[in-house]
Amino acid sequence: MQIIHSSSHKKHIKYLFWLLFGCIFFSTSIIFAYFNVNTVLWILPPPYQVVYTPAHITWLYTSGFVYVEITGDGIKHNSTWIWDNGTSTFDFYRGTGPFVTGAAYSNINIRTPLQTTRTIDRIDNTPPTFTGVTDSITYNSAVSITFADNLSWVTATINGTPFTYGGTISTDGTYQLVVTDAVGNQTGATFFLYTANITETGTVPQPIIIWWSWPIPLWAGLGAQNLIDGLCKQRSCYSSYYDSVCGKCAPPAHTIIPLPGVWPLYHFASPAPLDIKNSPYSQEQNNAYSRAYALGITTIPKIESWDIDQPLYRKFAAKMSSEFAMKAVGLTPNKKKPCIFNDIDKESPELQYYMKLSCQLGIMGLNYYGDPDKSFNPNYIVTRDQFVTILSRIIFRDEFNIKHGELTIYDQAKNFVVHSINNISSALWLPFHINTPLDRYTKHLDAIKKLWVITNYTLTTKEFRWYVMIIMYRIDQLGVSQIKNLIEKTSNALK
Repeated sequence: MQIIHSSSHKKHIKYLFWLLFGCIFFSTSIIFAYFNVNTVLWILPPPYQVVYTPAHITWLYTSGFVYVEITGDGIKHNSTWIWDNGTSTFDFYRGTGPFVTGAAYSNINIRTPLQTTRTIDRIDNTPPTFTGVTDSITYNSAVSITFADNLSWVTATINGTPFTYGGTISTDGTYQLVVTDAVGNQTGATFFLYTANITETGTVPQPIIIWWSWPIPLWAGLGAQNLIDGLCKQRSCYSSYYDSVCGKCAPPAHTIIPLPGVWPLYHFASPAPLDIKNSPYSQEQNNAYSRAYALGITTIPKIESWDIDQPLYRKFAAKMSSEFAMKAVGLTPNKKKPCIFNDIDKESPELQYYMKLSCQLGIMGLNYYGDPDKSFNPNYIVTRDQFVTILSRIIFRDEFNIKHGELTIYDQAKNFVVHSINNISSALWLPFHINTPLDRYTKHLDAIKKLWVITNYTLTTKEFRWYVMIIMYRIDQLGVSQIKNLIEKTSNALK
């Protein structure tokens, strides 16, 4: 009987416990239902990293921008271009929206976005300054020049020769001062010193302008006088930007005094600085454009003005590929190649020059065997098979061109028929394409596949400027030594 009584007692305790729990639960619900209680459940910040490009190194500055990326587990990739010094706030995001630190049980349901702040203090967009001379002024006595910058390590040159702070110039002549700070910002002036034969009134006598010549460029025989008067005048001699087209120039040994309103040929502004501050494009596109501008692949400083999303015509591909081949890879043109095309005479002298140059470099305007073709087809859009051929010829030279005798008459006839069928299919938007076992691009395609810079090898794909620019950038990022290793490795593998 005692055992039964004990069991009954335990049941009463159990019922009492659940009754008490129920009272507390319902009382709490009533409190939260009728009162604004801001009880916050905090979410701890997730582990994260802040990555800077260029890397943040103490006492080192940059003249451009800083690219900031926030990465971490559970965090949606977030990146920002920083153009000016100061403290910036960065929001964290995850899959569906902002990453929040807490949620309040209240009628306003407060949520605080998770943020971090970073101070950027190493962007230097301020050019150096100088005193003692003024741009375009002619002096009749010696001048002393000083220069300064907001940071240390400012240097100066006169006509390309290092110039010491506070130095004096007393010899008659034409001078170009260039002052450069530690991160590459530049300023300068062209001025003239003419102390001989000063009249009693102190005025300079009417000068005789003495022009000089520089090496005749390759395209001089193309009737490119407009290009000479336009492109080549729009530069300063201390800028080597257009040397590959216009040849080198330097201030003349003779004293030259400018006539009113007339400038010597060498005194023009250097190309405008790159402008991608408000770029709507990705980091890789911006980086690729920056590199392309530095190499002369494009001369348009503002990225939005380049028609980056336009199809790439062969005449423009000639310029892009030629500049890339010479400046990034180190190719030199074979000037003995005739490269005379029957369909380019209506193009501008500049484009005629680049089409001929691309042929002399062994890149474009060539037949199966790498010999100059008769037509260039300047207004055709570059297709993927043509693009891989261009890239292969830039990197591997003539390694994967069809060799003489390798392609039989039967192969050529078959390729002609297949090309015709594929062109008709493409024009009618039909999903029909026939591959040819041996064509002008076949071995080039196999070689480029081994570089892993292109992922889509649909040969009829029409190329766009931005894609070609990015692929060239990726190849450029491999570096010269790596490219040489790839050349040797790929050549051996395909033999």
